[in-house]
Amino acid sequence: MGKVRVVLLFVIATVVLLFVIVVVWGHFRYPFLTSRPATESVCGRWVIDSELTTGFEGDQLLRTGHQHDGYLELTPDGRFTIQAMPKFWAHSMASYEPSSASGTWRWENDNNNWVMVNLYFEQVNGKKAGDWDWGHSYIAQKGSNYYLYFIIDFDSYDFVVVRKS
Repeated sequence: MGKVRVVLLFVIATVVLLFVIVVVWGHFRYPFLTSRPATESVCGRWVIDSELTTGFEGDQLLRTGHQHDGYLELTPDGRFTIQAMPKFWAHSMASYEPSSASGTWRWENDNNNWVMVNLYFEQVNGKKAGDWDWGHSYIAQKGSNYYLYFIIDFDSYDFVVVRKS
């Protein structure tokens, strides 16, 4: 009976340790903010940062030979406009074809208390947005620069990253 108890405690300790490692690794791998910066610091034009964009899905969106000179613009009144950017918000159906969109944005926090800038689409390419047209991004800061990490596939840490232009 004593041997079973020791093995059980070892298994529980291992599971807890792995959980802690995964949580800590996520916090250090992506320096997402837990407090909101001033709204003015996120308003303006954002462009794709191809060096920080990650994962297979991100690579597919940024294929060589495709123009990625579009932008995302956030305004202080809670509106956004996207012009000629890959359709990174079409979850599991992302497309590198340039798309345009508009809608509203707002601050939110996830379960880890990480700050998010979330997009709620009203129109995509001149048509009413669908149920799957939404974009969740985490905000990170490196030095005085802010970055938005738009989730393509959170399980594999695929993000399209944009920076202020």
